[in-house]
Amino acid sequence: MTEDRYIAFISYRHKKLDAAVAKRLHRLLEHYRVPVRLRKNGEKRLGKVFRDEDELPISSDLNSDIYTALDRSDFLIVICTPETPKSMWVRREIEYFREHHDGSHILAVLADGTPEESFPDLLTHQRNPDDGSVREVEPLAANISGDNAAAVLRKLQNEFIRLAAAILRCPYDALWQRERRYRQQRISVVLGGTAVIAAAFAGMLVKKNADIEEQYRRSQENESYALALLSEQYLADGDRYSAVESALAALPQGKDDSRPPSAGAEYALSNALYAYCDSAMRVDCMIHQDTPITDMVVSSDGSLAVTVDEFGFVRGYNGKNGGCLWEHMLEDVEGKQGVLFLPENGSKVFCDSFSEMVLLDTKTGAEKQRIDYEQISSAEKAVSADGEMIAVYEQYKADGEVEEDEKISFYSSSTGSILAQTENMELTDEGTSLSDVCFSPDGRFCRRYILWENMQLSVFMIPAQFILIFIREKLSSYTICRSLC
Repeated sequence: MTEDRYIAFISYRHKKLDAAVAKRLHRLLEHYRVPVRLRKNGEKRLGKVFRDEDELPISSDLNSDIYTALDRSDFLIVICTPETPKSMWVRREIEYFREHHDGSHILAVLADGTPEESFPDLLTHQRNPDDGSVREVEPLAANISGDNAAAVLRKLQNEFIRLAAAILRCPYDALWQRERRYRQQRISVVLGGTAVIAAAFAGMLVKKNADIEEQYRRSQENESYALALLSEQYLADGDRYSAVESALAALPQGKDDSRPPSAGAEYALSNALYAYCDSAMRVDCMIHQDTPITDMVVSSDGSLAVTVDEFGFVRGYNGKNGGCLWEHMLEDVEGKQGVLFLPENGSKVFCDSFSEMVLLDTKTGAEKQRIDYEQISSAEKAVSADGEMIAVYEQYKADGEVEEDEKISFYSSSTGSILAQTENMELTDEGTSLSDVCFSPDGRFCRRYILWENMQLSVFMIPAQFILIFIREKLSSYTICRSLC
């Protein structure tokens, strides 16, 4: 065995809790930094601590290594639990150390239980060698008892300072205040370092985000530049609608749009809108047809134009380039063709004659439905915005003459059947004339205009309920009077 000295000898039972406390205490004492003013011979550490890791056989005496370690140890630290008083080896280590050292150098750690049940008698009673009398003593102890092993080890982190103070022979409070300041400084250093790292990381994130935003802004600028060039190409090809759409896509859409403004896109949009052109009319699309056109309708988005000529040919044209998409000949249609209707949905076009209406598919020009009016003489018609209903103003014939009785019929464009029909109305008189029939945008009302003695009479009808609302509009002063019947 070497001539090493030990600052302390840890005596304990080789049980789970006792061994865990002994191992942790061993590390804490050997790694403890001694305050400068308490250092002896410049030593920064307390010194080495002896802890026997091998359990001794039950029938043997203390071996020579244990005796030597006890002789070379300045202090004895006993780990106490309710099982400690039963340990023969702990008792022998205490007896041997007391015979060769000052009894005040024996320290205790209460790891479990109470002092009465956990402290061996040799710690709480001392015999006088002169007269053999026994007196009760209170050993210096660190109380770390807790509900479980984890709680015990947490308390040891603070209570081991009490043992270090006894070893250094200094007041516990002074050493504890110094330790607490040291820990606060260490926490401050850790927090400061963490703050520096966090600040550096935050700075990196800010820079990274700024780089990402800059890259995104540049990508939007490049996209806007490409869209502006595409707009100019569309315009050169004669597709002004696509030119306008491309130029608009290259510009910010509202104040919340992060897309940067683009001078090239603004210029392309100005060109597509003819904003800086002279007052001469500009032609976006030209339709060439050899036969006379009697009527033409254009879809709301301008993508389709439909014409009908005096020979009964209906043609669909591309509204952007004027190319003919399809052609349909109206066969076996009585009366003169020439009135077209194109609802908002644009799925079918209505070709009207005096006595019937033909529905054509706007994509192929194929006939989808044919509706024959009930009474012919029908002068005015209207189609609802969704194309599902047709209103026809009809007058009765009798002996070759037109009677004064009249009605408005509402036809289904899908089946050709009558959905609703007003009763015979005598709303016209000498000096009156029918002006127009139309639906409201939502299709709930149908409006009929009648001119009568410098007054315009508007009749609003709800097809499902036949409620008539009359509005007289004086043409000279535009005074409106309403009555409900």
